[in-house]
Amino acid sequence: MIRIFKKVNPNWEKTLNIMSDKVMSERQILGIEFPQANLDLCLFHVLRTFRRELTLEKMGITSEERRLCLEILQKMTYAKTEEDYANLYQSLKSTKINSVICYFEDNWHKIHNEWVEGLKSTNLTFLNRTNNRLESLNQKIKQVCSRNTNLGQFFEDFLVFLQSTRVMQDHKAINVFHKRPVILYEPGSVEESYKKLLIPYAFSFVLKELELASEVRSLKKLPQNQYEVTTTYAKLKVTVLSCDCGFRSAMLLPCRHIFAVRKVEEVDLFNRTLCSPRWSLDY
Repeated sequence: MIRIFKKVNPNWEKTLNIMSDKVMSERQILGIEFPQANLDLCLFHVLRTFRRELTLEKMGITSEERRLCLEILQKMTYAKTEEDYANLYQSLKSTKINSVICYFEDNWHKIHNEWVEGLKSTNLTFLNRTNNRLESLNQKIKQVCSRNTNLGQFFEDFLVFLQSTRVMQDHKAINVFHKRPVILYEPGSVEESYKKLLIPYAFSFVLKELELASEVRSLKKLPQNQYEVTTTYAKLKVTVLSCDCGFRSAMLLPCRHIFAVRKVEEVDLFNRTLCSPRWSLDY
């Protein structure tokens, strides 16, 4: 199952991100057809493949050794930095369970930037770690379209599915514009400005980042109007318009670090260019 993300950008080929399960034949074709794309692996399929492949029979290991290896591999999957991954990789090698180590090095180590969550977080994923939404859509199609029907009947059923899906999407869109908000903000406030600009889903993220901006304390002034922000996992370069943190890269929305720098620089916290057009009510 393959999911493709692209930025709302004329040069979208350069910012293409493709998430798939680990079917090598499909991934090889995607790599050939989209050489500039980032290829990511679905978190669910990665963890499932580890559990499926690391069996007592295939690896010739004990149940305790299997438990230990799966624990290390799961921690690797959620590693936030290259250093964290490297330390866990050494932990795996220190187990001296050669069958598992060889399997890992042959199949996973060389492409670890495609499945380690902290390393793929800087790609355009909109914080989607899995293909679950696409799998859900596939299940809904199967409920309407029977497997053994002829081609004509399939297209009739598929059009019914499309029409139903569009009605549901239109209903959600209408609710965005017609539902009265429960929480009202001060007229002219930064919260009200972003609420008027963004769909509720995107606004919820921006509101959280606004609240967390006050917790960003380690700001170091650099040349060319840049700041260095030290976090638990990295040192970030931040300006009033940009940041290289995972949230900013994945969501194309203003992050807490940008808001913190804008406060220091005494710049208006609201700036519509900080938000990708895809999140706007107009779009």
